[in-house]
Amino acid sequence: MVTQDAAVQDYAQHCLSLLGDRDLLYVVIKSHTADEVSKVVQVAQETKRLHHREAGNDEELHQYVKYGEAEGTKGKKQHRVINLDDAPTTKKYVKTSLAHF
Repeated sequence: MVTQDAAVQDYAQHCLSLLGDRDLLYVVIKSHTADEVSKVVQVAQETKRLHHREAGNDEELHQYVKYGEAEGTKGKKQHRVINLDDAPTTKKYVKTSLAHF
């Protein structure tokens, strides 16, 4: 859960160490509030950069984004999942929270 407490680099290093554990299938980077949505994206980008630097071109890192509602305000709408490996979409979403897979 990304908050304002730690730096982007610290979160990215932690994610990279989790990705090194072969027993984990995936890592979820989630925002606590709407204020941290952009920080989640920065953490994911930095994690991917660090992963690419360490693994080189040998291992690809797939990323998926799920937009939702902030904690405590969950409604009945289903979350949309966006595959970042696909072509960009032109649809606009209100970013109240973000989970990066």
